[in-house]
Amino acid sequence: AEESVQKSLCLTLLLSLLISQQLFSQDSLLEFSLGENDRPHRIAIISDMNGDYGSPDYSIKVHKAVERLRTLKPDAVLVTGDMASGEKKGLDYKAMWKGFREAVTNPLTESDLPMLVTPGNHDAPGWKGFEIERKIYKEEWNNYHNDYLSKNQWVRLISMENYPFYYSFAIKDVFFISIEATTQLEL
Repeated sequence: AEESVQKSLCLTLLLSLLISQQLFSQDSLLEFSLGENDRPHRIAIISDMNGDYGSPDYSIKVHKAVERLRTLKPDAVLVTGDMASGEKKGLDYKAMWKGFREAVTNPLTESDLPMLVTPGNHDAPGWKGFEIERKIYKEEWNNYHNDYLSKNQWVRLISMENYPFYYSFAIKDVFFISIEATTQLEL
């Protein structure tokens, strides 16, 4: 058990390093095994799908990437921010999230591919004056959690008190932590 925890922590650190260094290509799927006889874990990581400020529309590249994910069928899709085109006051955040839902969330959910999201600065800015935008983000992902994520067989939700901003989960036997970085709070 201790060896499995060490492997999980090493994997989490490796993922963090790879994400921070942007070493994943547009068509990336991380595949790894924690034991000789284990079925490989397959995790997709996507981010920065947003377009012009306020746009509820997504490019053909985003639609193709979603179709590719549906073909690859990873165990889960980690979304590391900038799903919407916000970060300006007065934009129609509800329309942007509706566009994301139609372009990304619904097709992945229909294929039983769980998404685990971390907000970026364009999704739910943590700065003064963006409280409504953060509320809309929270509502969007709480609905997703209640309607789909909490029922998914591959994802074990662990600490959800501050979902979707700060939370932890496991995909099979690998532990993950999602920490949004648009605010500065004590951990």
